[in-house]
Amino acid sequence: MRSLKIILLLCLVAFFNEVAAQKCIVKINDDVPLMQKHSSRDLEVFLSIEFEVNHVKIKATDKQQVRIPVQKTGFDTVNYTFTYNGGVHNEQFICKLRTKEKYTISPCTCCGIFLMTPAQNAQRGSVKYVNASKHEFISETGDQAIHALPKNSSTDYIHSYISMNCGFRPNQIFIAEPDYLNPKFDYENWQFKTEQEQELLDMEQKELIRFSFNYLFLHGEKLVVTIDEAGRDFRVELGL
Repeated sequence: MRSLKIILLLCLVAFFNEVAAQKCIVKINDDVPLMQKHSSRDLEVFLSIEFEVNHVKIKATDKQQVRIPVQKTGFDTVNYTFTYNGGVHNEQFICKLRTKEKYTISPCTCCGIFLMTPAQNAQRGSVKYVNASKHEFISETGDQAIHALPKNSSTDYIHSYISMNCGFRPNQIFIAEPDYLNPKFDYENWQFKTEQEQELLDMEQKELIRFSFNYLFLHGEKLVVTIDEAGRDFRVELGL
């Protein structure tokens, strides 16, 4: 009987070690001097953020790090809310976390409200587009990185560039109709229009987006975005 208990105990230890090995650590940056660099309004927005990483919750005001289960296949999902201008906003992005890695969430110095930075192997990634349809599209992979997607074509892997000051924030990747680049949407052509006219143009341009998602590159991931033959369905996968 004693031998059986020892075996069961060893099995339990092995099980919990295996479970722990499939997790990563997420913590909020508690660097006070860093916090003090931000305006009180920016810091207020950051401190209002509430994250849910693979169904595990962590607030920007939390002092303790949390262990997050990592998806073995596919992507990890992060939902978050924040308060800005008196309203609560809901956002989501996907990423690819690594087991036994530590990620630190900090206020963003520009172009966003937070950064999520890996302790090791931090690197921006790239996206390859496969257009199996008879329709032409355009894509945006990073900040103003627009590429044509001719019918029945595929691209090389396109590096996702964004500002070096905020390289580890989520950014939008999207596919749109070519008319998205119509000059009427250019800033110099609508800067003197009324606020209402600008809002209508913004809405018109956004309606030309056929597929979009927010992704946070962490470890140089390669993504493949595929457009089906009909030009209506879109699929995102991890590349090799």
